[in-house]
Amino acid sequence: MQRTELAKKMIDAEVEVRGQLLAENAKLADVRLAAAIRDECIAAWSSDPERVKRCVAASKALVMVNRDALVLANADWTSGIGEIIRGRFESAIAKLTRAASAFDGNGNEADAAQTKVAKLLALAMLGRYDDAIATGFDAIPVLTMHGDELAAGKIEMNLSNIVSRRSQHREALEFCASARKRFKKAREPKWQAMAENGLANTYAELNDFAKAEQFYALALETAVAAKMHVTEAEIEASMGNLALFRGRYADALRYLELSRRKFDVLAMPHQTAIADLEIADIYAELNLNAEAVEIYARVCDEFKQLKLRAEEARSRLNYARAAMALVDFAIAGKQLKRALSLFTAEENEPGRAAAMIAQARIELSAGDYAAAIATAKATNELLKSTQNTRLPLTIGLLEGEAYLASGNWRQATRIFESVVADAKRLQQPDAEQIALGFLGKTAVSSGETKDAISHFKRSIQIVERLRAPLASEEFSMSFMAARLEPYERLARVYLAENRVADALRTIESGRSRALVDALNRDGQTKN
Repeated sequence: MQRTELAKKMIDAEVEVRGQLLAENAKLADVRLAAAIRDECIAAWSSDPERVKRCVAASKALVMVNRDALVLANADWTSGIGEIIRGRFESAIAKLTRAASAFDGNGNEADAAQTKVAKLLALAMLGRYDDAIATGFDAIPVLTMHGDELAAGKIEMNLSNIVSRRSQHREALEFCASARKRFKKAREPKWQAMAENGLANTYAELNDFAKAEQFYALALETAVAAKMHVTEAEIEASMGNLALFRGRYADALRYLELSRRKFDVLAMPHQTAIADLEIADIYAELNLNAEAVEIYARVCDEFKQLKLRAEEARSRLNYARAAMALVDFAIAGKQLKRALSLFTAEENEPGRAAAMIAQARIELSAGDYAAAIATAKATNELLKSTQNTRLPLTIGLLEGEAYLASGNWRQATRIFESVVADAKRLQQPDAEQIALGFLGKTAVSSGETKDAISHFKRSIQIVERLRAPLASEEFSMSFMAARLEPYERLARVYLAENRVADALRTIESGRSRALVDALNRDGQTKN
């Protein structure tokens, strides 16, 4: 029997059979068998978490009969991957470090470098980015020297993910594009699919949606054909986020729910929690803040237990935003304080900026307009060192609103016009719709009735376009409830001009949609 065949039989066997297989093939129970089990584990990592667990069990069975240093090293390597699958990243780092040390001690620098692929990922998940980057840069020259394009590409892909978390998206593109070239050279289509997913994510962050869609389509086609269930779920989650960026809420919910179900079945708690976080974000966008808060409260604790600092920071920030929408400023302030601390530890400037924007929102709600404007300006300065394209829109909306509330209509108008232009260019319909509504308010305040009517009408057109694809009546009702203001404001302008019929039509146009949704839902309940 060949060792590769024995490795597969041990992995597939039940516990009691593994010992029997080893007893019958004692001469094969060596380092080469340990390496064969490890290779099976690496192959299953991106597609079959359950098989990874069986690989770990098989390597432990081999260690029971052979305590050779390299057998133990391969077992640690295999077990380290298993710990990553289970979200136990500190344990994974310890095992992988021990494996690399054993390989180095035996003059096997190639295997030592290969362990750093998994170690880098575990370090990154814990937010230890500088350690992760150093680990990657140490490994790449060794892997390249040994002609291991596959492992070198994996390192570069993980480095791409790390710099992306710091909003260094153009650097992320370079790493990921290089990784994709290596995977193509190594004829590894599965890893090529993951690199394409990474490229798509980065293009989405850079607001190049056409290229993002192109690479998502390529990645998903490969992942489905190769039955890469984990990668397929990751791509669907990414496509959900892209849909959310573009205000396509129905598509976002569909993709993220597909992804969450897959991660749940695959028993990957950290990925399931991330999918839940993204679903909560959509609920918040649809004005379902009570439902969003319930999810945020749960996933914040899950991320804290899993020691996923970046995800915990994001969930606490969004928890604070949803709490503010529910006028619970005590919870919002508490979550913001924790989020800001986590983003600072992450060296995540866009994250810090987002937390500062939320703080400015609290200042604005308290009527401290000068403080809100000062915070908005400070946040803009912070963002100048990043490559974030969307947060400046949020800052502009907040700063303009503060100027409007303080009576500085001219400055508010200038800012809102800039936001409308940028939002249109960046394909951000939500920001464009909100800015147009504010422009209508400023026009009313300055007596420019004709402009006010035009702005409110344009805002309403975007509301109608965003609402149309929402399949669930509950989602649609909540969405409309948060966006009735331009209808009501336009109606007030008409009434001021004694255009009563136009005012009534406008009010009915907005409210009838919410009423129709309610009637539809009630009718379905009765049926």
